[in-house]
Amino acid sequence: MIIALIIEDEINSQNYLKQLVEEKFPNIRILECVKSVESAVLSIETHKPDLLFLDVEIIGGTGFDVLEQVTYRNFELVFITAYNHFSLQALKKEAVDYILKPIDDEEFVNGVNKAINRISNKKEIEKSEKVKIVSLNRTLLIKPDEIFYLQADGVYTTLFTSKGTITSTKNLGEYETALGNHFFRCHHSFIVRLKSIVKVEKNRSGEITLVNGDKIPVSQRKISALNKLMKHTNRG
Repeated sequence: MIIALIIEDEINSQNYLKQLVEEKFPNIRILECVKSVESAVLSIETHKPDLLFLDVEIIGGTGFDVLEQVTYRNFELVFITAYNHFSLQALKKEAVDYILKPIDDEEFVNGVNKAINRISNKKEIEKSEKVKIVSLNRTLLIKPDEIFYLQADGVYTTLFTSKGTITSTKNLGEYETALGNHFFRCHHSFIVRLKSIVKVEKNRSGEITLVNGDKIPVSQRKISALNKLMKHTNRG
């Protein structure tokens, strides 16, 4: 069963989305519908959903405000909105799809199916406890705890691991989707494994020191969220 949340401040739109999901995706359970930035952040952190249906304009701000404030990010994201000029911003947030109101049922089904495929891939990785790495000339399976961090390299990704570096033909966004809660997108070009972090420094530009001695940048706007995750990880 896939757990989903609807973040939408119009009751009619909430009801229509719920109806669509119930009719076409019996394997998706809508756990809650919320209307505001504050309630959305609380709901995401509490329920840790697999999938979000997110509007742009909601009470107290925007859907992008929600994404900036949450620390839990292991979900797929489908924007559903009346505003067509936020699509590029949505893509930068790794949204699976950007669907305009009034909702076209076929477009909705296609978008949700893409999200389901991504979720299924993530769950398979979690079951196998290994990450599938498609490199330039072969496919590897490595344990997540062998990875220190990942760096964007154009359309490719370089993985820095305890066994050396690997260049993958997948982009960084695909790994952010697949790796789950033990990793964090600390910068536009970097994903770090939380347990490989030794120190986080808040300088003019933030910096992370890793157990292998490497230092990587962390965006100033992500330092607070990273520190919260580090506290949680250390308690675990």
